[in-house]
Amino acid sequence: MKPARGANRRFLPTSPFNNMPAAPPVERFDVQDQVTHDSFGLGRVLEVEDDGRGFVPAPAAGTSGPFGYGLPGMRERAELLGGRLEVISYPGQGTLLRLLFPAVAPESDAP
Repeated sequence: MKPARGANRRFLPTSPFNNMPAAPPVERFDVQDQVTHDSFGLGRVLEVEDDGRGFVPAPAAGTSGPFGYGLPGMRERAELLGGRLEVISYPGQGTLLRLLFPAVAPESDAP
């Protein structure tokens, strides 16, 4: 395994903020970034949570929800790093985006 490509690592943490100007205003916004160590080794957990209007997430990772392709794109980038994106949201209750990925990305054939 080799280290994850820097561009993906830098881009993923900023992705949730790209649509914020278009989203309804929120009163509370929280970002947490943690390094973890478990039986799989070192990893990282990035959480972005707000108290905005929330939504019903699209059921399939490859489909678009009512607001575009932002979440499927973030899921794809997370998978390229060997990780996953969890979306927890309910209408009227805000949204939690949780990005989990290993400290070392899987091997890739890409240059």
